[in-house]
Amino acid sequence: MVGAPLVLAVLELFHPHVHDPTELSLQSLQTWLLVHYLQIALFPLSALSLGLLTGGLGGPAVALSRIALLVFAVDFVAFNTAAGVVTGVLVKAAQDAGALAVWNHPVIGC
Repeated sequence: MVGAPLVLAVLELFHPHVHDPTELSLQSLQTWLLVHYLQIALFPLSALSLGLLTGGLGGPAVALSRIALLVFAVDFVAFNTAAGVVTGVLVKAAQDAGALAVWNHPVIGC
């Protein structure tokens, strides 16, 4: 029950924090992608771990916490995929192409 949340907490120490993702170096971009790929598994596993702590308990507070954990797991995987993985893949593709024109796109650009 402690493993996934602990690994997630340690992983977050390595998350690159940048104002502009297009300024990520190749090494930082690889770290960015690795962190976000691992988060896809660790967010729901952490939610499951926390949900197991309420095993055998009942009542409205426990039901609410389990619902909140489900919402957390689904929302954070979706958000992480869109904001983390997709951003990293787009930046890598733009860097490989030698152009950052994708960021001027009216829907996905900045």
